[in-house]
This record gives sequence, structure tokens and C-alpha cells, in this order.
Amino acid sequence: MKKVVYVFLALSICVFGCSRKNEDLTEEILKKDPAFQTMLDAKKHIDVRIDRLKSEYEIERAKTSKKIIDLKKTLNLQKYELSTKTSSVKQEISPKIEILKKKLTESTEKYKLAKKESREALSKAANVKKLLNKKGELGLSGDEVAIWNKKIDALEKEINTTYKNLDNLQSEIRVLSAEIKILEK
Repeated sequence: MKKVVYVFLALSICVFGCSRKNEDLTEEILKKDPAFQTMLDAKKHIDVRIDRLKSEYEIERAKTSKKIIDLKKTLNLQKYELSTKTSSVKQEISPKIEILKKKLTESTEKYKLAKKESREALSKAANVKKLLNKKGELGLSGDEVAIWNKKIDALEKEINTTYKNLDNLQSEIRVLSAEIKILEK
């Protein structure tokens, strides 16, 4: 019981007192109970082991932190390399896209020209029809009317051909635009 009181008293002072008081108290306890030295030695041994474990933890924590930093650097480098390689690979398709864009421009110009031609052909056909409606006033002969009717037929064929050409060009423009859009993604 006497040892328990001393241990309790020693621990209380260790927890609540200052270190010099602890040393004085420890000396006093050791004078009264020399066997207490074994417990103090065990505590010192435990404290040393705890300090060593904390030190080992700090060393491992520092190593792990360095590994994390190194991994982040490696990851950033890989990200940069990916970006560079991706840009390089995209450049391989760039000439093909430019060819498609050139074709698109040409097709668009052909479409505009064909549209203009169709308007002109429609205008000519309308003028010829107006002229034929006034055949009596103009005093056109049967041969002249036949010639103008042939011109109207030719203009209508030209208009139909132009419309087919416009449809084909519109389809070509849509396809080229879609191809370019897909390749640029």
C-alpha cells in the first residue's frame, strides 16, 4: 500500500509539477523506496522507445512527403508531355483538314455560281414566255414561235440541270462541313 501511495504521489507530481520539483520528489521517493528506481528505468526506457518511434515516424513522413512531391512533379511532367504529344498528333491531321476546307470553299463558290446561273436561266425563261404571250402583237411567224419554244425547253432543261447541280453541291457542302467539324474535335 505504501508503494502505491508513493507511485500515485510521484505520478501526480510528474503530471502537475515542474521538472525540478519532480527531480526533488523523485530523489525523496527513491530514498524511501529504492525499488522505485526499476519503474523509473522502465519509464525512461519507454520514453526513449516512444521518442525513437516518433523519430522514425517523422523520417517516414518526410520520405513519404518527398515521394508525394516527386510523384506530383512526375505527373505534371507527364501531363505536359501528353499535351505536347497530343498537339503533335493533331498536327498530322491538320493538312487533311486544310484540304477539306479548300474543297468546301470551292464547293461554296460553285454553289453561288450555280445559284446565279439558275436565277439568270429563270429570268431568261420568264422573258421568253412574256415574249411568246405577246406573239400576236409582235407578229411572230409560226417558225419563230417554234424557235422560241425550243429556247424555252432548252432553258427549262438548263434550269433542271442547275437545280440538280445545286442539290448535289448543297449535299457536298454539308458533308464537307461535317467532316471538318468531326476532324477538328
